[in-house]
Amino acid sequence: MRLPRERRLRRQEDFGRLRAHGARVDCGPFVLNAGPTGVVGQPARLGIVAAKKHLPLAVDRNRAKRLMREAFRACPELFPSGWDVAVVVRRSVLSRSLAALVEALRSGAAKAKATRPRTDG
Repeated sequence: MRLPRERRLRRQEDFGRLRAHGARVDCGPFVLNAGPTGVVGQPARLGIVAAKKHLPLAVDRNRAKRLMREAFRACPELFPSGWDVAVVVRRSVLSRSLAALVEALRSGAAKAKATRPRTDG
């Protein structure tokens, strides 16, 4: 099931901005890039990167993206409105349960909120 359009990161510029200026948190099965957009009232948006280098089979990439979307959907209170979140999945995400991914996302969100955004690029 898809996230609504307003809840998804779609443009390469948004991913690049998060990579350059957002908080980067290593959560084990995935890397979390998150930061505020400055747009008030816009719901938190999610973008998922599942590289063919790490997940060569399409079925694995799709499953990893489904799991991460469901973990994001399970706890909407983690990221306040006006935040963008980009998740770079690793192979180990496939061996984790949804509950473990939600817990990793919770701890990553707490660390990302406590981290000051990068300005060095």
